[in-house]
Amino acid sequence: MKWISCFFDNSRIILFALSFKGPIYTQIEEAVDFVLRNIRLGATIDGLVRKERYELPPEAIREMIINAHCHRNLLDESCIQVAIYDDRLEVTSPGGLYNGLTYEEVMNGHSKIRNKGIANIFSQMGLVEAWGSGIKRILNAAEEYGL
Repeated sequence: MKWISCFFDNSRIILFALSFKGPIYTQIEEAVDFVLRNIRLGATIDGLVRKERYELPPEAIREMIINAHCHRNLLDESCIQVAIYDDRLEVTSPGGLYNGLTYEEVMNGHSKIRNKGIANIFSQMGLVEAWGSGIKRILNAAEEYGL
């Protein structure tokens, strides 16, 4: 069975770790919730309205974790790792780039789907919007957040 491991790290010392097992959808929900519980939540005031805002864009967090599932190598027994550090969030998926895809191609919106069955189900569930758009959505959300 594949799973997600999440941990919170401070100066290379793991403060706590969790592993989520079970249906992929549940793992994704629990991993996103883990991140949102363990990053800072602040607020801005716009006139009379107070708006809460996480230090990282939730849309990007969600997209990173979903992409890790769609593109992971299922033959590798390693788990997807979600790590929260003082200065960054890392989502690591077993397998690397698939079938000759380059970093430059990924950054330009190209995608090669490693797990077509998972990707199709995620599409039907409304978890993925369009092939090859995830990285751009992550970068756009980060830019909107000023990251």
